[in-house]
Amino acid sequence: MTDLRDAVFRDFATSIRIWRDTALAEVSDRDRVPWWELDEESWQDFASVVDSPMRRAQLERLLEHLLRGLTHSLLATIDGASASAEVGRIHLTGPDGGSLGEGLHELFEDFLG
Repeated sequence: MTDLRDAVFRDFATSIRIWRDTALAEVSDRDRVPWWELDEESWQDFASVVDSPMRRAQLERLLEHLLRGLTHSLLATIDGASASAEVGRIHLTGPDGGSLGEGLHELFEDFLG
């Protein structure tokens, strides 16, 4: 299951990078409101703050941290490290029925390095 788990982790890491980079690209063009943003005025106000390479780099680190944190939290929920574990657990399995493993939230952090 290590190969499948690593493939899933690579997909998660790719998704984090794609969403981070998409947000950065959207913020870089203050005249364009992203398709997923409903509040044009708020978006343009926010975009005006990211007005230098330093602030863009800060935003990039912030987005990376937040997206990694969200992924960690979702995996922790799957691992049973949240209140939902009192109701039941979710088990991720491969095509042969074998588990992707326990402690996925910790393994994902190790995978990212």
